[in-house]
Amino acid sequence: PKPGTRYIDEAGAVHGETGAVPIYLRNIMYARFSVYTLPIGREMFARDQRSQIRFGAHLDNVLFGDLGKSLGPGENASGRASLQAALKEHYAKIDQAKAGALGAYIIGWLHEQRDPAVPEIDSHMVTLVAGILEDIYRNASSPLGRARILQFNYLKAFGGITRESSTGEYRVHPGKAREALASLATQLMFVQGNRDYGAAGSLLRDMGGMDPLLREDMKRLSGLELPVGIIFEQGLEVLEPA
Repeated sequence: PKPGTRYIDEAGAVHGETGAVPIYLRNIMYARFSVYTLPIGREMFARDQRSQIRFGAHLDNVLFGDLGKSLGPGENASGRASLQAALKEHYAKIDQAKAGALGAYIIGWLHEQRDPAVPEIDSHMVTLVAGILEDIYRNASSPLGRARILQFNYLKAFGGITRESSTGEYRVHPGKAREALASLATQLMFVQGNRDYGAAGSLLRDMGGMDPLLREDMKRLSGLELPVGIIFEQGLEVLEPA
């Protein structure tokens, strides 16, 4: 799970029937956002989109991404092999990519329904891509990082993200980004539903790797000198007197 979230019985018997129960620690999530997501977005995005990187949108993206993790084809459907057994080493990458893409679809759907919780959608898409870049930079070799690379490449292929060659700055096109993520979520749920190990491998092989430009952009982020981690001092001794 991302820093700031903890799951109760993520892989146990309760999860099989009701799904994981996330606990959100808002202060930790805000610290992570302000230390990592925001500086990375300000470095990588076009100037006029930087103000759209917002903590409220980040919180929504995490919340609905976790909801997306619990949706989709069942783990044990009609006596078939579990998703993890069927997809093997691809399982975590495919499931992480599906969760984020499906979460973005849900946010877009709520916006279309004029839900007051999502009055506008652009900041959610811009903030989502900032989070994708953050996870690639910090966790590129992990299942989460590979899932984020897949999402990023899919967005580029659909025109949801473009890169200005002269500045190296990215621009998010919210409408196309939503279409791309909806398409990706659909494709990944078919892969899961069909227990298609071959299709999972092909997708990750074709779109789950960093191209030279993205590698160069990740090297550029090293100049920000972001901290390796965040340490929280806890206990009564750090509390201010009443």
